[in-house]
Amino acid sequence: MTRRHRILYVVGQLGAGGLERQLWYLLSAMDRERLRPGVAVWNHDARAPYVERIEALGVPLYPLTRRGGYAARVRELIRIARSTRPEVVHAYSFRTNFAAWAAARASGAVPVGSLRNDYLAERRALGWAGGALCSLFPQTLIVNSASAQESVRTARGFTHPRRAIVVPNGLDLALFTASPLPAGRRFEIAGVGRLYPQKRWHDQLEALALLERQSGREWRFRLCGEGPLDAQLRGLAQQLGLAARVEFLGYQPDVTPVLRGCHALALSSGYEGTPNVVLEALACGRPVVATAAGDVPRVVQDGRTGFVVPVGDRHALADRLQRLAENAGLAEEMGRAARQWAEAELGLDRLVARTLEACRQAGWRGCPEEEASRALGLGTGVDSRGGRM
Repeated sequence: MTRRHRILYVVGQLGAGGLERQLWYLLSAMDRERLRPGVAVWNHDARAPYVERIEALGVPLYPLTRRGGYAARVRELIRIARSTRPEVVHAYSFRTNFAAWAAARASGAVPVGSLRNDYLAERRALGWAGGALCSLFPQTLIVNSASAQESVRTARGFTHPRRAIVVPNGLDLALFTASPLPAGRRFEIAGVGRLYPQKRWHDQLEALALLERQSGREWRFRLCGEGPLDAQLRGLAQQLGLAARVEFLGYQPDVTPVLRGCHALALSSGYEGTPNVVLEALACGRPVVATAAGDVPRVVQDGRTGFVVPVGDRHALADRLQRLAENAGLAEEMGRAARQWAEAELGLDRLVARTLEACRQAGWRGCPEEEASRALGLGTGVDSRGGRM
């Protein structure tokens, strides 16, 4: 009988974000004959979108108590780790790194941490002490972008991660298939993301106001997402005279119809890791106009699969959208190149193989050696001084 290796993932929540989608992808693509994953949820909400999806995979969920504060949750996580006896405890969000490390140490497992966004922004969000602890423990972090790895490498001081291994985001290409661009006169633009300051949607609306004045083609912007800035953004759209052009769709469990129904995706983020929606749009054969946040410049080939503009440059956003709106041939050409790139670079088999190899580099002995040889272009570890690990 094949031995099944236990891995316990620790996630902050199971809401409608890219982090949760990547965890679901990873769990769904794992070889369950060899691996037995479980998921501990720091802030559990039974109504969260990915609760039902992960339970449908047969993966056990372990909600942590909301009583007693941080220390009580760490103690409960330690109890779960000791009772389930995982070989690896893998924090899937930066804010759960230290707790996962504590549970791994208490249960004899290998600890692995994560960083899935801008490093300094994640640290600041946790305060000095929390940011330092989640940076130092565990010593090995999986990051989903080369930009995050570089920010770790160049950080100064003693309270920074020692090793950062790049495991790029994966995508189920069967769910995101290419289709012809929509027919008709109206130029359709899609926006997908939480309505949080990080995404800088106000820049996008200001750029659309410029597009309205500059372009002679009719257009519509459809925004999928929910968050605390909803009312403020609706008010801004009204103030800019865009109420008839901008459609707020709220949270959408499946954004594929919106992506397939657009001519281009627009993203105005201030910082990112590797945005899932950019990968999804490229896989659908849609050009992307996005700011140079995180690994966007490495994913979007400027001038070939879309356009990359400086963060905060509303005029550049408007200009690139106008180019696509007024040149259908360019949009079609970029869409074909986008799908070709996605087919060559994305795939869930690579996500699983690279993640398991990163665990091996952290000290796990449960991952077979042949797994590494099957994976292509594995991430490499970088210590805090820039040397290879």
